[in-house]
Amino acid sequence: MHFDLHIPDFFSAEGVPPAEGLAAAETLIARGRRRRIASVSPEAWLFGRFGVEKQRDWPVAPYTLLADGGAPERHFWMRADPVHLRVGRDSLVLADGAAFQVSRAESEALVETLNRHFGQTMLFYAMRPARWYVRLEKAPDMQTTPAAAARGLAIDETLPSGPDAMRFHALMNEAQMLLHEHPVNAEREARAEPALNSVWFWGGGVMPAAKDRPFSTVVGGRVHGGMELEVALETSRSPAASRSRRESRSRRCRRTPAPFSPRWGTTALRWPFWTPRGKRRFASAARRSSATGSGRCSPL
Repeated sequence: MHFDLHIPDFFSAEGVPPAEGLAAAETLIARGRRRRIASVSPEAWLFGRFGVEKQRDWPVAPYTLLADGGAPERHFWMRADPVHLRVGRDSLVLADGAAFQVSRAESEALVETLNRHFGQTMLFYAMRPARWYVRLEKAPDMQTTPAAAARGLAIDETLPSGPDAMRFHALMNEAQMLLHEHPVNAEREARAEPALNSVWFWGGGVMPAAKDRPFSTVVGGRVHGGMELEVALETSRSPAASRSRRESRSRRCRRTPAPFSPRWGTTALRWPFWTPRGKRRFASAARRSSATGSGRCSPL
């Protein structure tokens, strides 16, 4: 049996895994075959596995919009997530919504203010409290940086670049002025919480036509910040292509679990593996995988 396991942030920022609770993971990885590959972003790895080509950016927005219950159709969508910009030593530094809590009421109030100002020229859609979108009539000629990749960095190094980038720099400045004095942020600051004082444009694209699916089964979950690209990529495949693929690979099962949701056979782990329950399930699955023969693990 072959499976692809995607666990974002398995290693810490220093490249060293947590000290505790990884005995099961070590057992599983030790049974695999190691090979060195170039480091790639989570978006590049996921889209590559599903055969989705890069546009100006990896088209994250239409796929996460689909996962959030929206209908991307053939429109150009871009993420416009609420972020917190703080003053660093020499520049502003970004913290994205994954680093703090945003309520539905806060999100809707802020988006209402933005839409009242920008009007039909740029409508914001708050599909989730920390996940906002804009739909554009024309794809801008620029490249962007995912909010997670820009986290903790000076924004001068990660702002959109390209012929159309200055327009979006100006839009970000307008949004910052609108959000700076907003009552929602005044209340957040009174509670010593980070103000949602800007938006971050990234991940724009159009959802391409459905292709044949590369996996017989995809297991997903709403964990680790809600990164459900795997499920959205799978959902975008046509039912006819899915049936054809299942028939042609009836003896082969390849699975791409969502972050922290590894699955072997019929056992699904739906808890972070550092929790007591997750550790027990992870260890049990690793033992079964080791006992069934030689699996293959590829480092991500």
